Amino acid sequence: MHIKRIKKGNAVYLAEYESYREEGKVKTRFIRYLGKESDEKNIPLPKKSAHVQTPLYPEQSKQAGDVTVFWNIAKTELNMPTIIDSVCCGDDNIEGKSPGKILTAWAINKALHPESATNLGDWVRTTVIPDLSGLPGDYFTDSAFYSALDRVCYKDTTADGFTDFSSLICDELYSFWRFNNPLLNEGTEILAYDLTPVLIFGNGDNLGEKGYNSRHVNQKQINLCVLVSKFDKVPVSYFLLPGNFNSMSSVKELLVQMIEMSLEPGTLIWDRGNTSEESIRDIEALGWNLICGVQKLSDEAISLIRQTEVTLHVTNRVKSTKKSAIYATRVNGRLFGRDNAGVVYVNIAKQMETFDTRNALLMEIDEDLTELCDNLAGLKKQEIESKIAEIAGEYLKFFKIYIKKEKTNYNLKWEYNEEEIFQSEAFDGKYILYSSDTTLTASEVVREYLGKDFVEKTFYSLKSHLNIAPVRHWKNHRIRGIFFVSMMALWLRVVYNHKLNQLSKNERIYDFDELIRRLRRVEYVEIEVENEEKCYWYLNLNDKIASQLKKMGFKKLFEEKRISHL
Repeated sequence: MHIKRIKKGNAVYLAEYESYREEGKVKTRFIRYLGKESDEKNIPLPKKSAHVQTPLYPEQSKQAGDVTVFWNIAKTELNMPTIIDSVCCGDDNIEGKSPGKILTAWAINKALHPESATNLGDWVRTTVIPDLSGLPGDYFTDSAFYSALDRVCYKDTTADGFTDFSSLICDELYSFWRFNNPLLNEGTEILAYDLTPVLIFGNGDNLGEKGYNSRHVNQKQINLCVLVSKFDKVPVSYFLLPGNFNSMSSVKELLVQMIEMSLEPGTLIWDRGNTSEESIRDIEALGWNLICGVQKLSDEAISLIRQTEVTLHVTNRVKSTKKSAIYATRVNGRLFGRDNAGVVYVNIAKQMETFDTRNALLMEIDEDLTELCDNLAGLKKQEIESKIAEIAGEYLKFFKIYIKKEKTNYNLKWEYNEEEIFQSEAFDGKYILYSSDTTLTASEVVREYLGKDFVEKTFYSLKSHLNIAPVRHWKNHRIRGIFFVSMMALWLRVVYNHKLNQLSKNERIYDFDELIRRLRRVEYVEIEVENEEKCYWYLNLNDKIASQLKKMGFKKLFEEKRISHL
């Protein structure tokens, strides 16, 4: 076989031909079209003379670009295979097959191509992962994957039914990453904490329980709790709780995680659902500053919101967007036993929307009451009261209604309850926060609190890109293991994104998804030439991709051995 160059205009097209004999004559015939010469890097050129051995063009290629980058992240940036082996097997230098190598391959698949999970072994064998891991392709079987997963979490009658190393491995990954990627200016961590329900199709033993979820689905679920760093968005730690646990009840488990990790105290941010005087004191006892939302339920919080006027003055401005503006001020008074710890902020757009929506509803109720007033004949007082309740509903408190009997029929009169309306207006678009660090300005507190959306983006990535939900396993230890693989995949994507974000806009040719898409097309091929060493190169690896990868810190990932005599 040989490759023929066909020049048309300013382009050169490549095609593969083979020689054959027919009636004693040597002829050639077309085998397949290979593309434009500029489309593939270092493609073998046709022979220049009859005395040069023609290389055999490879029969198949292997997916190489994206998996090579992510294997480099796993091994170099996170030390993932070694950490898994060290924690699960007590040996950080296992030659040959090991849980670390097998599970790293699974995490890469989850990060890049989660839809192929049912054919995981077949997918791995179409990539260069066997070459990168130093393991034969036939090692990657379903049995191998689940055996490796069982080293992370397995049944154990001596330890509450199972032993689970998953959180410990994640903690070790964070420690390794932070040691090599320290916070700027020797600062301390700013962490956001939250939980999200993940639906499961299975029993889940002691984890699967029916609980609250935003979709109001009456199905068993597990609560995934995550701590995420604001600095580089890495998942610092995670743990699982039964689906019927609410946010407040998860705080004690969070305390255990933070104590076990021995993190240097910094700032912790969480949503109002976790906030109570007890949870605040527990976190502060560990030396952490806390910024959190406060529910408008306690007399203390209600009083502070009601008495605090947030003026639209430049000194109170937090930020403005195309849709709204936010202003904030420190409150005078005690909140959860600490002076000046409260911050009240107002969302102007939300305030006006709530204000106008209530007024519009009150006007509609007023019109319905007028219609009712015209049709009171023959109605009993109890029937009238029932119809009023049906018309006004929860807005009944904004009216003063009088029912008076005149002769044989009842008469209906009403007026707005101005005091109740005034009291409600005091809460429109207003929210209260708690901050342990009273030296922070109100604007700084609100910015930190509203900026915690990176933990929500973490959940979005897990559910939308990594297909973590729903979980379709039944056994408790396997469910835990599947969450572990997803968190390892999340680590890979987060580090990849972090390195991409180190580039300026001018240096960034491709964004997150586009670079992965182009890397997915990069393939590894090998050829053998008589009396020559094996040669190899990469297809579809252009200079733009190579340049961006180099700037991201991925150097010498795609070295080639060319055919010297062609």
